[in-house]
Amino acid sequence: MIKVKEPQTNNILHVTIQDKVTEDEINTIAQKIKQTLTQYNKVRMYLEIPDFEGYSLKGFFEDLKQTGKYLSDFEKVAVVTNESWLGKLGSISDLVIDADIKYFKLEEAETARQWVAE
Repeated sequence: MIKVKEPQTNNILHVTIQDKVTEDEINTIAQKIKQTLTQYNKVRMYLEIPDFEGYSLKGFFEDLKQTGKYLSDFEKVAVVTNESWLGKLGSISDLVIDADIKYFKLEEAETARQWVAE
């Protein structure tokens, strides 16, 4: 399940990922990124992942497809999770996404929100 909070007066998307992610949910995030880019040159993302069970198969392939479209459109990404394996996987994404990516524990959520807004 993915919840996306609309940007208020800035280019920050607040996304919460929980449980299993579907193809439709990946498309929803891609659409929100596209909408944000109509107003701003870059997107910032606050990504909170309290409990992640993975993707549906279609969701996984859709994520790969959509991610490639926007790799250069991110400015900052705050990843907030206690899932240590996501931080390790994130080290790989640091190599392909041209953005400042920082990892925070769930209890550091407020610090993460402040950082992504700076």
